Amino acid sequence: MSKPMTDSEVISEMKKLAKIVRQETTSIDALHAKRRKQVEVQKRITQSTLSNKARLQQLQMRDQLLQDVFEEAKKGLSDLTTDQDKYRGILENLTLQVSSSLPSNSAQYHHR
Repeated sequence: MSKPMTDSEVISEMKKLAKIVRQETTSIDALHAKRRKQVEVQKRITQSTLSNKARLQQLQMRDQLLQDVFEEAKKGLSDLTTDQDKYRGILENLTLQVSSSLPSNSAQYHHR
């Protein structure tokens, strides 16, 4: 059997146990802080990813709208070229607009 501990031995053992408890508490606190930081970083990454996805969706929608506008313009131009009188009038108006924006009055025009 073991002999009973003296008061000084009890105090020494209690101090050792208290030191172990403090070390474990510090270790647990550090681990908790590390995990909290990881959660914050992951939260920021998720938020950034969602924001980027929304921006990308917006750009894709804008691009699709522009493609639709270009397609309609192309169709309108091809329809316009079938009516020769209307096409001639538009070309004359465009020529006048361009010539009025030129700095020189000595412009020469060639047409077919």
